[in-house]
Amino acid sequence: AEVGEEVVFDVSVTELFGWFPGGGRLAILEKGGEKDPGKIPDVIRRESVTHINFVPSMFGAFIHRLEKQNIGKLSSLEYIFLAGEALPPYQVKKFRDLNTTIVLENLYGPTEGTIYASGYSLSQWQGNGNIPIGKPLQNVKLYILDSNRCPVPIGISGELFIAGHGVARGYLNNPGLTHAKFDHDLWDYRDYHDG
Repeated sequence: AEVGEEVVFDVSVTELFGWFPGGGRLAILEKGGEKDPGKIPDVIRRESVTHINFVPSMFGAFIHRLEKQNIGKLSSLEYIFLAGEALPPYQVKKFRDLNTTIVLENLYGPTEGTIYASGYSLSQWQGNGNIPIGKPLQNVKLYILDSNRCPVPIGISGELFIAGHGVARGYLNNPGLTHAKFDHDLWDYRDYHDG
């Protein structure tokens, strides 16, 4: 494979290495295949793919091409991970109309936080309102804070702050950039007092 933007984007780490801990294997589409949602079901069937990642815009194109006659090509698929953009509710509803047992997971995380910070299983979503970004993943804490950096009550808008051990490439051992993007005093205080 050529080294290009596709294999150095933050989510590519989970795509390239996420199969390893479970003893799986990686299936890669032929060059340009990632842009053709019509080819993806054939590869899922041929390679017995169990997990796949999509940005919601590509997921939309993928489900738009799915029909009752080719839904059987997804029989090996267990999970679809969605990240990188806000997930529109109509996509989830359209996918649910296909009546599969595939689990949809909405994942969120900024590049600076090393890929994913939170997750939400869409089996919990009742079909109303926006799709949540979910709860923090292991070793991550999420805070909604006001302009004074104080926690806001439930239902009140604020700014999302993420605490944890994940620091993306480019920030580690780069104190100037790290200081500009991360508030260590806030995290040290909150991690110490969260008990």
